[in-house]
Order: sequence, then structure tokens, then C-alpha cells
Amino acid sequence: MLIGTELRGNFKLGTWCTLKCNYRQQSVALRKNLKLAAKFYGPYKILKKIGAVAYELELLQAKIRPVFHVSLLKKRIGIDQVLSCILPNYNADDHCPLEPFAVFKRRAIMRNGEPISQWLIQWNYLDENSASWDDVSFICSQFPSFNT
Repeated sequence: MLIGTELRGNFKLGTWCTLKCNYRQQSVALRKNLKLAAKFYGPYKILKKIGAVAYELELLQAKIRPVFHVSLLKKRIGIDQVLSCILPNYNADDHCPLEPFAVFKRRAIMRNGEPISQWLIQWNYLDENSASWDDVSFICSQFPSFNT
């Protein structure tokens, strides 16, 4: 089946594409809405083709090598896409260290007959639409230096 190679393998120089980042798999909390979260960054301009399956992108202010396998690229269609142009920083283990950035709201829910306090957390490198409800006890134990 040639659908994947037709859509992803034939990028023209100067066209725009988005870059898939799998850092969400490294997050510390399991999210109920993970499948619906955005997984692409960009758009980025394709500068040149490197070999048969790699392309160099025009990454501004990024501290990573700008060459990516074709499987991580997706052709940009339309102009109404809202994506983040800021790539996350990676540590020595190639993990993106997600940390809480801000608390938007607070709530209490009942779990097993006990009230549980939760915060609507905005994570660094993610936009406001990717905020998630997390238990206060979890955030305080995993991120002791986080101040609300």
C-alpha cells in the first residue's frame, strides 16, 4: 500500500510541514484525554532532502539537530492550524521533563467516599488547551518545588 509513502515521502523543498514529538509518552501522570491531545509542532519549512527518508527543517531557536525521519513529518494543509512552534527541551536521556507551570482552577471530587482536591494544571511546553486535572497530593509529591 503506497498511501503512507505518497503522503509522507514526497515533500517539496520550501513547503511547510509539522513535526511529531512523542514526549507526551514520558509524562509523569496518566491522562484520560491523552489521545485527544495535540501531538505535532510547527509549521516548519523544509530546507532540503537528506537521503531517501530524511529532511532538514528550518527550526528557529531550537537546540536539537534539524534533520528528521519522514515518519515524523506531516504535510501542513490549510492555514487555520493552531500549533506550538516552541519545541520542548530534552535532557540527556532524550526525555522531555514536563513540569507544572500554573494552576488555572481548583476543585474537590469524591473518590471512594473521600473528598480529593484537584488542580487544573498547565504544563510547561503545552498550551492552555492541554491543561489537565491532577490530584494535589500527586503534584506536591512529584514536584515539591512547585509553588501555586
